Amino acid sequence: MSPTWQIVWKDCRRLRWPLVFWAALIAGQFLLGAQILRQVESEPIVLRRTLEMLDGLRLILWVGQVFFGYILVAALVQEDPLSDQRAWWVTRPISGARLLGAKLAALVLCFWVLPLVVMLPWWLNRGYDGREMALASLQLTVAQGGLSLFAFGLATVTTTAASFVVANGVLIFAWICCVTTILVDSPPVAPIVSLTRFCLAILIALGTLVAISVHQFLTRRTLRSWAMLGAGFALTLLVVRFSTADWMGRYSWAGSEPSELAAVSLQVGQVDFLDNGRTAEADESIVNMRIGVRADHVPVGFAFTGGEFQGTLRWPDGMKLERSGWVNTYPGPVAWQLMGAVHAPEEGAGRMQALSRAPSMLVTARLPRSFVEKLRNQTPVWQGHLQLYVFLGEVVAEVPLKAGAQDGRKGHRVQVLSLEHAANGGLLVDTAESEPVLALDLIPGFYSLMGFGASGRVGVQGMFYALCSRDRTKCLPLAEARQLYTLAGTVGLERRKFSFTAEQLADPAHPNWLDDAVIVKVAFRRVGTVNRDVRTDALIESDFSRQQRTAPRRRP
Repeated sequence: MSPTWQIVWKDCRRLRWPLVFWAALIAGQFLLGAQILRQVESEPIVLRRTLEMLDGLRLILWVGQVFFGYILVAALVQEDPLSDQRAWWVTRPISGARLLGAKLAALVLCFWVLPLVVMLPWWLNRGYDGREMALASLQLTVAQGGLSLFAFGLATVTTTAASFVVANGVLIFAWICCVTTILVDSPPVAPIVSLTRFCLAILIALGTLVAISVHQFLTRRTLRSWAMLGAGFALTLLVVRFSTADWMGRYSWAGSEPSELAAVSLQVGQVDFLDNGRTAEADESIVNMRIGVRADHVPVGFAFTGGEFQGTLRWPDGMKLERSGWVNTYPGPVAWQLMGAVHAPEEGAGRMQALSRAPSMLVTARLPRSFVEKLRNQTPVWQGHLQLYVFLGEVVAEVPLKAGAQDGRKGHRVQVLSLEHAANGGLLVDTAESEPVLALDLIPGFYSLMGFGASGRVGVQGMFYALCSRDRTKCLPLAEARQLYTLAGTVGLERRKFSFTAEQLADPAHPNWLDDAVIVKVAFRRVGTVNRDVRTDALIESDFSRQQRTAPRRRP
């Protein structure tokens, strides 16, 4: 065995019991998650309290996992101290580069590979396929890598666990004080700029600690390493104060255009105006301009869920006005198409009929009120560039309406725990659900796509549920009462209770349709972006709701 792997084996052997305990903290979260999914109580209040207690215990284990893992990384480094001039390894034929390689190998094995091994049975149990496991592994590796590199860098310039804890405390306290002072004295910026500043600061801090680690292993010049740490700390503060980059906004929605959408075209319609805000403090000199745009040739299953645009208004007299803003989309009954519904549910028929007449998306920007009259008197040319966020939906579960039934694919699993028939003819359905929560599928701020039968959550995929007959001639959007939502690793855990009234369930033509009914779940995930240039030579005003010209109107 080479000297490098001898050091790795020595470190793993000395830390074996702390590592076993750390792995148990990870596995304990999954055991509690499994209990959350199968816990059954006849009393709703007792059930909610039990679920909250189980989730509280899971949170305690997660906090213990993060804290204990952070300390263990320092213990791994300090097995062979870099700051102690009397360290035993200096008297052996071991170079700093060899020791660095051994420590990095042990770090990867103990704190990157070990969690993946512990989580693998949990992912398999929840039905993850190859794609989900690959993305979940990448997500876990990035999170564990960032946290462990922070601890690794600070541990190289400290000699004991106590000094390591003190160093962390001093840095955290100094960071909070400095950043708070900077934020108080700095001018306000857009949220995406703040997010970019934060990410840049994290990257600079990680780069600084990696440089300190390499420098300390190769030179053991502790004072110089602390000076490097101070310089990196000052650089992160400068970024937090002065950086104006906003690349996080573009990165968040990066992705190429799916080949299936090559034929999609956008047609510009008309424009209307809406007063800006509904409070007394709203600026009366500003109005919201909304330009209707229709998307044609969109394949079934694909949906646009918002976007951004940059556009220019040009008048015959040579005046030009450039504006950027956001895109509100109305994708239509995508979920119902995927479910195979023969006709629209009654609850959504009115909305779907209205959407069929309206533009499929609204390009919205703010502009001075004076330009409204100018647009009415002189018809301008409008041209713009739209970037639209594309999501692909698919049916991921079809669960028979029977207690104990379950179904799911691609990491989604839905189980019917119990059915309760009310005396008035209604029905309560208690379900347990798990789903993948993966970084590349996250949908920030993505709420109800359809406006009914949907559950949108910040940072989670768009989900849609319906109770359907086998032949899809009757479909009911599910009205839910959520009992609990939490995370265990990269798996979202959810308990729901769906309710139906006797009027909803009634179907004289098929009185026994519930015997073969299924709960259908549709999930949407991000698949890329679509960029299109659009133009109209005559932008004419019209109120979309009444198809007639009106003055700027206030929000209802």
